[in-house]
Amino acid sequence: MSSYQAIIDRATFLSSSPERVFELLKARASVGHPFYGPTNDDEALEAASLNRREPLINLGLAKYCLCEVTARKLFSVAGDHDVILAIRLSVLSNEVVGRFLLRAVPLCLFEGRDQTARLTTWLAAAADEEIAALFSNPKIDQSFLRDFLECKEPWEAVSDERRRNALSALERNPRMKTPYSSNVMDGYAEYSYNSVFDAAWSLAGKVPVTPMWANALHALFEQLNPRSHSLKKPMETAERWRRDPAGANESEDEAQQCAKGWLPPFASVRKELAKLELGAYASKYGDLLASVDPAFRCAAYNRGRLSVEEIAAAYAKDGKLFFNEAFRNRHLYRDEITRKALHDVAWDIATNKDNSHLDAPNAFNYMKDEIAKEYPDWFREEDAEPADPEKVPATKGDLNELAEAIGNYNPYGLAFQQVMQSLKTLNTRLGWIWWFSLGALVASSLRHL
Repeated sequence: MSSYQAIIDRATFLSSSPERVFELLKARASVGHPFYGPTNDDEALEAASLNRREPLINLGLAKYCLCEVTARKLFSVAGDHDVILAIRLSVLSNEVVGRFLLRAVPLCLFEGRDQTARLTTWLAAAADEEIAALFSNPKIDQSFLRDFLECKEPWEAVSDERRRNALSALERNPRMKTPYSSNVMDGYAEYSYNSVFDAAWSLAGKVPVTPMWANALHALFEQLNPRSHSLKKPMETAERWRRDPAGANESEDEAQQCAKGWLPPFASVRKELAKLELGAYASKYGDLLASVDPAFRCAAYNRGRLSVEEIAAAYAKDGKLFFNEAFRNRHLYRDEITRKALHDVAWDIATNKDNSHLDAPNAFNYMKDEIAKEYPDWFREEDAEPADPEKVPATKGDLNELAEAIGNYNPYGLAFQQVMQSLKTLNTRLGWIWWFSLGALVASSLRHL
């Protein structure tokens, strides 16, 4: 017998507009029942809603249904019509179906003894959009995902290109960088959750060493939780990722790319694996910092606790490459002294004669503001400083001085340095967003001279 509330709910769903039902389904999905799954009443309500045959209601059910049977019915509808494709994509991105039974998409969409065979058959023929929707789902079934990343049956069902597309979607999946967290003490659940990270890191030792795979792996590894992996010797795995199999010298192309301030894909994979080594063995920091391989040095720039002297030496050695890795290093923002050293590096890059943009100061200011929101205690001394003439809001006179410097610009004189010095003076007076417009002003003026 249905409860009185279930009867009321069903009547509400049947008498409401499709727009209202969509919102009701969305609200219903946000209410969790951690220890039991959907009831017969839930299944009856979804079946009644499905029988209305309203496209918007079907879309709402696809995104927010709780019952596997509802998801399977919607997912099994064939056709290439845009609405049908949207419904299938919504089912694949559904974060609540099957969550109570610990069997989420895609496993909950296939039943019977031949479940694995049917799943792999679908995966082999799935549209690119379906691959993207499935692997972007934060609640994707972790046993399926682990098997895929361990190169088992689901992996074997698809081509190299589809595998890389799946990794590209995982790169954007917040699940891949979120540490395990639960109010319930469950060692197996924690192990299962973390085993997905381990399987992903292990791909570095399995997939072909090609530029396309290097692109796919380094993009994923940059987002991947680094704390759970079983790689015994990450540095040995890193050596696999070289254009020169002997690893004796960096290729000319790689060296040229590093000189421009960016690690190419092969080197980026090595860097991410070296960061695992640094995370496991803090004593390796000095070796990485002194390495002849720029990828290994970048691992130290990105994760190490550099001193002011080390910042100066690293910048002298690697220039923009150092900054592009170091400005994301949270350790360098914790102390006012290293923060100031990194700030000065950013402005030195901006005032270099080979540059006419403010990308480095913008990046520094943006990162500093983001970290300050998360760790305000790190910036208390800075916030408590007395009023400083250089830190008051910019005035019209300041901007007039800047405009005059721009107007007097002579590509064969020294006025360019005056322009950049004016900008540097205004650095702490304007929010970082203003630098985009200021940079555009400078660039536009220079182009018309």
